Amino acid sequence: MVGKQTAGCSTWGWVTIGVLSLIGLAGEYPIPATGITILVLLIWVVLRRKKKSEEPKIEAANQADRIKRLQDEIAFFSDYKNQFREEIPSGFVFGPDEHVIAMVEGAVLVESRRGPTQFRGGSTGVSFRVTKRISVRQSGIRGQSIPGEESPTVVDQGTFVVTDQRGMFVGQKESREFDWSKLLSYRFVELRKNACVLYLPTSGRQKVSGIGADEKTTRDVEQRVAFAVAVTTGRQDAFISQIEEELKKLTTPGSPGDALPPPVD
Repeated sequence: MVGKQTAGCSTWGWVTIGVLSLIGLAGEYPIPATGITILVLLIWVVLRRKKKSEEPKIEAANQADRIKRLQDEIAFFSDYKNQFREEIPSGFVFGPDEHVIAMVEGAVLVESRRGPTQFRGGSTGVSFRVTKRISVRQSGIRGQSIPGEESPTVVDQGTFVVTDQRGMFVGQKESREFDWSKLLSYRFVELRKNACVLYLPTSGRQKVSGIGADEKTTRDVEQRVAFAVAVTTGRQDAFISQIEEELKKLTTPGSPGDALPPPVD
């Protein structure tokens, strides 16, 4: 889609230049105007052909990267227990049969925090005279306090660890633990461009906490959390099988997933 939009913008750009050249110079210099127009069209044709010739190479490179990534994922998840040596001091305390699936440094802890309370109202009252020249006003204030809106707030920055039993965030001021057996869901949210958060609501905890990072890192964390949950619920093999099926579709020539749908009359 982006490639088509870029090509479309480029096409209209060259056409516009050609038309402007023709209009601006045709009256006084018809021959140079025609030459400029032809030159612009020739340049556009050359660039168009070059772009089309490079598209298959770019697509093939993207597919090769995708295949390599799926192969790496299968290799990692199939042997995740031997990927990290938990006995080596790392600053975290792991259980006797607990294995690390991911460790992200520089992650942030995100939680909803309420803004300052605002007061809305006005003063009311009556005046009564004490003497002919002096009056006293009895005033009062009526109104209501309006709680501030809740919004995602970065609470702390630190390291987030995903194991096959839990998630652990340890920062400079705050720490959180996420027991996968009590996890209710995991939800990916884009807060702004290249700033995302993975919310991890757990039972028994009223406030929902999330782990934030850039988009690529957060997507990777989401996949590692999904695998950790699969291990906890006994669905590890099914999780790996899904990746293997995706890899099979990319590596099998003429697979149904690669075939184009028949034309509609």
